[in-house]
Amino acid sequence: MQKVDFYQKSHLSETIMKGDTIMNTTNQTEQELMNYISAHKILNTHSHHLPEQTMADFNLNKLIGNSYLQWQQVTPGTTAESRSVFLEKMRYRSFFVWLQKAIQELYGISDPITPQNWDQISDLIHKAHQDPSFYTEVLKNKCKYQKIIVDTYWNPGTNNGKPELFTPSFRLDLFFLGYKKGLRNHDGVSLEEQFGELPDNLNDYIEWIRKWILKKKSEGCVALKVAIAYERSLHFEKVTPKQAERVFCLKESDITPEDIRCFQDYLFWKICEIAAEVSLPLQCHTGMGQIINTDILQLNNVIRNNPETKFVLLHCGFPWMDDILSMVDGYPNVYPDLTWDPLLSYTASNRVLHQLIELAQIDKICWGCDTWTVEESYGSLLAFRFSLCRVLSEKIADGYLSLSNAKDIIDKILFENATNLYF
Repeated sequence: MQKVDFYQKSHLSETIMKGDTIMNTTNQTEQELMNYISAHKILNTHSHHLPEQTMADFNLNKLIGNSYLQWQQVTPGTTAESRSVFLEKMRYRSFFVWLQKAIQELYGISDPITPQNWDQISDLIHKAHQDPSFYTEVLKNKCKYQKIIVDTYWNPGTNNGKPELFTPSFRLDLFFLGYKKGLRNHDGVSLEEQFGELPDNLNDYIEWIRKWILKKKSEGCVALKVAIAYERSLHFEKVTPKQAERVFCLKESDITPEDIRCFQDYLFWKICEIAAEVSLPLQCHTGMGQIINTDILQLNNVIRNNPETKFVLLHCGFPWMDDILSMVDGYPNVYPDLTWDPLLSYTASNRVLHQLIELAQIDKICWGCDTWTVEESYGSLLAFRFSLCRVLSEKIADGYLSLSNAKDIIDKILFENATNLYF
């Protein structure tokens, strides 16, 4: 089977130009940009890559089950009929489109996935993952990742046993459960099982968290991560220690939602303070999550009052992406990160990237794949290459940028900005 060059089969600019000469020049510019982007080294700022050994028995079904397609609550099953239904429902979803493009390139497949070739493709995936070098080959040589900042939420602050490739962030969500023993987060992970016995008063609890942060930093963590938007709103009031302390003074049965909110609000502000004190960027999941009050503007008060904290706003608040534009112009401590966005919707990614180039400091924009598997990571990268190339091509065609300007932006977004922020 012949490998497919996705870019060669794509028309990145469909703008109607006047005259063949201008059209040819535009196509040549796009091709030069795509070649430059595709050959560029990358610092991937956010991922959830599974350890290599967990992928050893992967096939197409397991790959889909460890991708964003599993969020859609439609499974392919094992029969031609069930796979046909799955493809009918999912084929045009962005998650599927880019995963399929990655599979086609990585496994040399020219045809789309069908019920008829499903098992053949599944066997190719399974065989590839028997090769110990495949995992690293894709991430380092095909994707050209120099480093991947990994959020191993199932074991926070670890590097998958591959420090030469993965650098951890330290996810802090579990600590927001410290108001009651025995709780697990939405991923089923327990605070006590990960970090031990809980302190029984607020001051000791905050110091306990600080010690864990310092420990994880000493072990190589380069960022803190909070994804609590999956659990609650991103509106954090400035509450008093007395208000936050109540959860430690009450019987578990007497703790109210308001007590929990005060405890968590206080904790988030303290985390922001600690992040500045220990010089670690704070990655915040924004946008999609529990949906209600998870837009970026909910963080306005915290960001404004913690000017020394570097807030990395993951996903740029998708789908409420206009909000970040009001932040980047006024707050020098805000770092827009396009992680996940092109994989969700490259049209949304295009729009916000156009605007960020015009409004933000160009040395603050970053990108990460935000995926679990090498195949979906490559698909996420294909989506971002496509988005970045199209935006820069349009900016050049409009006369806003020169080709040299565009390459400078590529250098910064793909590698330099993240290097300066995290290393």
